[in-house]
Amino acid sequence: MTRLELSSHTLRAIFQLPEQYQPVRYHAGHMSLPCRYPDLKPESPGAHKTEESVDLQVTLQKGLGRVELLMAGDGPVLEPAYLRQTSRLEPIGRYQIYQEDRLQAGLKHTLVTYAFHADDGAIVGVEDVGESMDKYHFCRRIGKFICVQYSLSKDFGDDFIDIDNRTSKFLKSLLVKAWEIDPFVEE
Repeated sequence: MTRLELSSHTLRAIFQLPEQYQPVRYHAGHMSLPCRYPDLKPESPGAHKTEESVDLQVTLQKGLGRVELLMAGDGPVLEPAYLRQTSRLEPIGRYQIYQEDRLQAGLKHTLVTYAFHADDGAIVGVEDVGESMDKYHFCRRIGKFICVQYSLSKDFGDDFIDIDNRTSKFLKSLLVKAWEIDPFVEE
């Protein structure tokens, strides 16, 4: 087992990874864990990407994320407001559905976000740009400080709750501890 610590100015997390997993570190508070879906077995970082390839992006982050803000009715403005319009559509089962029409570089495209409360209480968002993209983009938190994002081939279907359960259970099994520190007190 390999012990891996993520750290930021005020946050820390420790993961215990089986030896065969080779995380990629982009900075001290972020790692990418290359896997194959649905079994989440390790994939070598330099391996040829297939439909089963998924890079679990794990980042330490405080505050509300895009999906939490969207569900609270206060999504972040990424470009001038006149270039985008967000609508809340009728819910389907456990999913709240948001449609955002964007105009970028003179082209209009629609982003649909399926948001739901996972069994552990986390808010999960699944973004779909439509037929122009062959992947769904997932975003959720584990606990208060760990943000997880990944893109998964649409070939795996749209049972977002099952996909989220599988990936979040896997990451929770690797997490030892996550905590906030006081930056003015030495550890």
